Amino acid sequence: DLYITLGNFYLNNQRQDDAVIEIERAVALEPARGAYLFELGDAYNEVQRPADAESAYVQALVLEPTLEDAYINLGSLYRNQDRGDEAKAIYSQGLAVLPTSGPLMVEFGEFLINQGELDAGLAMLDQVSKLSPDAQTLAARAAVYLTLDDDALAVEGTANAEATEGDENALTASQAKALHDLEDARQREPGSVTILIAVGDLYADLDMKIQAQQAY
Repeated sequence: DLYITLGNFYLNNQRQDDAVIEIERAVALEPARGAYLFELGDAYNEVQRPADAESAYVQALVLEPTLEDAYINLGSLYRNQDRGDEAKAIYSQGLAVLPTSGPLMVEFGEFLINQGELDAGLAMLDQVSKLSPDAQTLAARAAVYLTLDDDALAVEGTANAEATEGDENALTASQAKALHDLEDARQREPGSVTILIAVGDLYADLDMKIQAQQAY
């Protein structure tokens, strides 16, 4: 744990090469610790060693198949290399092991949408609502909704209770869904600065000045 802690300290202070050395030491001492291999994969990513990062993530998942972030980061690595089939496979594998993982569902949903599989991606995002998701997962889903074209979603429901300034019906369905998720996230984690900023930014973009000021 000392080497991992030191490695993360170096990563946080822009000393990536030193971080790799320390985390490699941790793995050498305990090669069966999947969590250590995951940390090594992240360190390799920081120093632009994608092949080594991939190997570390794969080994980490062999040892500890429930490492949620390893599926997410390995999927991102594949996506960055335009290896869509492998990204799809690793997300599917992750959800087979962790079928209630909200963060994995959001990542997979975004991937499917970007691959042109809009209906499948939206269906995956909808599954998140059935999980009692945490605030960060809701905020991540909101960010995905805000990337969608205005006509990507059918308009659902009536005006949101939160949007009292201006005409809520003028919002796109994507904006309305994002607003709902961010307000839900704010209620679940009212002290999160990141979520408050996201809420404020969205209200500001919608020209809802009073709500934006309240969030900020």
